[in-house]
Amino acid sequence: MHGKKVSSAPSLYFKIIRCPIRRVQPQEMDFFKLQNENDCLQLEDEHPPPPPVWHIVKTLTTSDIGHLCRLLLNQDHIATLFSHWNQVEVQSISEGQKVQVLIKDADSGFSEHRVVICRWPSNGMYVMQSGWRPEFVVRRGLKAGDEIGLSWNSEESCFLFSVLRRA
Repeated sequence: MHGKKVSSAPSLYFKIIRCPIRRVQPQEMDFFKLQNENDCLQLEDEHPPPPPVWHIVKTLTTSDIGHLCRLLLNQDHIATLFSHWNQVEVQSISEGQKVQVLIKDADSGFSEHRVVICRWPSNGMYVMQSGWRPEFVVRRGLKAGDEIGLSWNSEESCFLFSVLRRA
């Protein structure tokens, strides 16, 4: 819900929210039409940021959502991510070590979840486990045939996750 347009910044809108950042001065209350001095302003861009480029787009299989509690990622899926990671992490995963990563769920207010990624030496596949099933399959109600997107956010050193299409 947007309020009135701020005249000095035509691409911004304000809305009134409750927050204890600073007290509003009495002369400001009339200008912003605030209901009380504990209200404050939150500026929002009228144009949302563009959606992320999904480094991995995967249609989930029964194996990905089943009782084995892991998401399979093939060599092609993970190869594009390695160019964004530091060499220590890449080498650790390539040698079969487990690396914990943060995933922010773009569909649920960027809630934060931790999972472990490792490589299976027997077939060269990569797996996301230790949190995949409870944090994503169960919490998001994922089903076989759903299409998900994963993208690496280099600035925050985390994955972004989204359900792109429901089965």
